[in-house]
Amino acid sequence: MSLRQRSAKHHLLINAAVGFGSALFVVFLWWYGVLDGLELKTLDFRFRHFTSNVQPSDRVVIAAIDEKSLYELKKNYNTVWKWPRDIYALLVEYFQHGGATAVAFDILFSDPAVDRLTTDGAVTDGKFADALGNAGNVVLAMQFLETVNVLTGDNPYTPTRDSLRITIANQRKSINGYPSAILPLTQFQKNSALLGFVNFQEDEQDGICRRIQIAGTHQDRLYFQLGVAAYLKSLKNPAVEIQSGKSFRAGDVEFPLTPENDLLISWYGRGGIGGVFRYYSIDSLIASALQEKEKIKPFIPSDRFKDKIVIIGGSAAGLYDFKSTPFTVYNSYPGMEITATVLSNLLQGDKLRRVNSLMTLLAVILFASFISFLFAKVHKIRMVVGCSFVLAVLWMVLALILFKTQNLWIDIAIPEAALMVTFAVSAVLSYYTEGRARKYLRNVFGRYLSPMVITEILDREEGPELGGSQIDGSVFFSDISSFTTISESMPPAEVVKLLNNYFTIATDILLQNEGLLDKYIGDAIMAVFGAPVEKQNHAYLACKTALEINRAVTSNFLERKAKIKLVTRFGITSGSMVVGNIGSERRLDYTAIGDTVNLASRLEGVNKHYGTTIIISGYTLERIGREFFTRELDEIRVKGKKEAICIHELIDPALAHDELFRQCIEQYDAGLKRYKRGEFREALRLFQSGQAFKADDGPTNLLIKRCENYLQTPPAGTWDGVTTLDFK
Repeated sequence: MSLRQRSAKHHLLINAAVGFGSALFVVFLWWYGVLDGLELKTLDFRFRHFTSNVQPSDRVVIAAIDEKSLYELKKNYNTVWKWPRDIYALLVEYFQHGGATAVAFDILFSDPAVDRLTTDGAVTDGKFADALGNAGNVVLAMQFLETVNVLTGDNPYTPTRDSLRITIANQRKSINGYPSAILPLTQFQKNSALLGFVNFQEDEQDGICRRIQIAGTHQDRLYFQLGVAAYLKSLKNPAVEIQSGKSFRAGDVEFPLTPENDLLISWYGRGGIGGVFRYYSIDSLIASALQEKEKIKPFIPSDRFKDKIVIIGGSAAGLYDFKSTPFTVYNSYPGMEITATVLSNLLQGDKLRRVNSLMTLLAVILFASFISFLFAKVHKIRMVVGCSFVLAVLWMVLALILFKTQNLWIDIAIPEAALMVTFAVSAVLSYYTEGRARKYLRNVFGRYLSPMVITEILDREEGPELGGSQIDGSVFFSDISSFTTISESMPPAEVVKLLNNYFTIATDILLQNEGLLDKYIGDAIMAVFGAPVEKQNHAYLACKTALEINRAVTSNFLERKAKIKLVTRFGITSGSMVVGNIGSERRLDYTAIGDTVNLASRLEGVNKHYGTTIIISGYTLERIGREFFTRELDEIRVKGKKEAICIHELIDPALAHDELFRQCIEQYDAGLKRYKRGEFREALRLFQSGQAFKADDGPTNLLIKRCENYLQTPPAGTWDGVTTLDFK
């Protein structure tokens, strides 16, 4: 396993640990309810802005004791709150006459009516009790108490007219029991159809009602929430089955329950006048009831309430019956509308279902794993940020769509928290670890590469393989011709100055062309192209660099009118090589090794033999094509190698316009073909013809001597056109 692979595996394991730890941390927060408040706020947001277009059941109507009713009864009947019970009796008779399915009072009738100047309290209570008995479809309110109430003894339990067949399964999750309750007067209980409690469940995080307790017990008797009781009455008292902590079934309708036996409320919209429910002011209904009694055409005919379920309760500010709901941000929300909402949910089957906790846990694990994997595999922070943002948005969009179309509550806050926590921890870790890695890479390559290439390395998805990798690249070796002679003729300080000037020129050009400065060896330079950043045009860059260094060195010394003329020689070849940090435990250098490197070094020395300045191998020529002006020099076999290679001279493009030089090369090319076939006399003639155009052409002069030698002493054995060089 390479160093890069080991590093990648180590990095992946660290990020996996970060993902696991982040998921565990979020699950811990979730378990202890730290994120519950935030999740509930997202649910409220969905109800306010992304609820479905389903409207509440038109069977549910509200008879409201509003400010207008309080004012009109005081003005017209000299009646102040609390009203005498014969008024409620009148309303019950009115709804009975109109054919209402059920009537639910969201008012506690736990105290006897008071005597007034014009009415006797006991008489009005009797009228109300009689009306309840005659109607047979009225559900009265009661209230559970957490502590013992002194009033409980005043109104002992009395069986109501109706009884329910109730089955409770899974007794391990029992229905909540209460030590005390506020019940209606005994005569009211006896004549009412059912009792329903008006306790509302408020979430402890913010005091907002989002659920109702489906049922509760007092003195071993089971009672349902007022809206549920009204619903059961509308179904003609069906069989009821409660799978404690799972579901509630009445007749053919089944609703999911929370583990606490709560029913999640599916809200329809704003409350109050102008909200989603149909409101009637009670003073108008009282007036209409009196008109019908007197055979006068009523303002509101009672038959308007045929098959309706009427909820009677207070909406006047002075009655203090307002609750906090997701829609309280817009206006006050009367408590009786919560009962109306629950009733409508049951009538229409509008179920708010919450996704199983296991699914939320799976989302947490997947989010944390995905983000940690991104940080492990993707090293571009913008891409990681983009992918994380897209994932967060997609999850939110999915949650909103499923809520709007399926009334499905998918947790948003918890999975998003897992995403953000994992992202934050991974980002900090990445900043720390990658910061160290970047610093290390700058230290390793800062002396060898241009800042542009270093930046490219740092921006790559994968950094360089410092431990060793095989690449296809190009290598050049260069040195100064006759440097030993030059150095012996100059003071040491001048030699150093000369070298520094030369190295500065050469290195600047090398780095500009994205080469790797491998090392200085005396007056020689070794450079690699195609590492540590892979370059498809590495051969082109190596050749371009050699030509530019030659021109720059010549130009520099001409401008300075230096007494010494520097001539640089290059050997360039391309092929497979191993690059990486090589050395001892105490000292490592990033370098290249292999036959390709050795060949480049040999070719640099061959220049002296052929009288050239830049020799490239056939391997390099294959990779550069016709990008440069070249000529084939020879086929040689370097010392220590059996394989022959073709070598070429890389020529300064400026000479391409020298007609005499071009004529010389044409003759050389023709002569070389004859030379390879062993036609030394004809080859000699062609080489000599070329020499006439350029007398100082090194390769031409060398091949003339060879031909003359072979004419005198033919080569031994079968001629293959290859020259074996016995020097390095």
